[in-house]
Amino acid sequence: MKKFTQHLQMKLQRIKKAMGDFDLAAPGTIRTIYMKCGKATCSCQKNKKDRHGPYNLWDRKVNGRPTSKMISQNQFKQMSQWIEQRKRLEKLVAQAIVISQQIALEEFET
Repeated sequence: MKKFTQHLQMKLQRIKKAMGDFDLAAPGTIRTIYMKCGKATCSCQKNKKDRHGPYNLWDRKVNGRPTSKMISQNQFKQMSQWIEQRKRLEKLVAQAIVISQQIALEEFET
C-alpha cells in the first residue's frame, strides 16, 4: 500500500470514529413564528407586534411532502442539537466519500 493511500486510510478511520460519537440525527429545520388568531377584534389582526407566539415549528419532509410539527421550547433545544448532529454527520459522510474515491483511484492505478 502506498504512503498516500495509508494517509487516506488513517483519515478515513478518524472520520469513522467521529461518526460513532452520535446520539440522534434529525432531518429538517426549525423556525419560530408569530401568528394571528381568529378573533376579528384582536389587535394581532392589525399590528404585527401583537401577534401570538412565539411558536416553534420543526419542518421536514415525510414521504416526500413538506411537514411541520409544533414543538415546545424544551423540544426546540433538543431538536436543534439533533439537527446540528445531522449536519455534522452529513459533512463527515461527504468527506468519507471523497476519501474513499481517492483511495479507489489510487488502487486502480496500481
